Amino acid sequence: MTRGQYLSLVQAISIIVPLTIAIRASNNMLMTTIPLIARYNFHFSNTLVGVLSANLINDLPE
Repeated sequence: MTRGQYLSLVQAISIIVPLTIAIRASNNMLMTTIPLIARYNFHFSNTLVGVLSANLINDLPE
């Protein structure tokens, strides 16, 4: 592997890893925050919060 290819690989990794961490963290934040907002701010019933959580988990890409 030449020096230029090595630097390109390092640049790609230094971009991909932080982006992956940020996307997974924001995905987790949405999955845990939206049901809480629905329950305590909008006063949804436990059943509606459960339905919202189930739909949220099924709709988010992995």
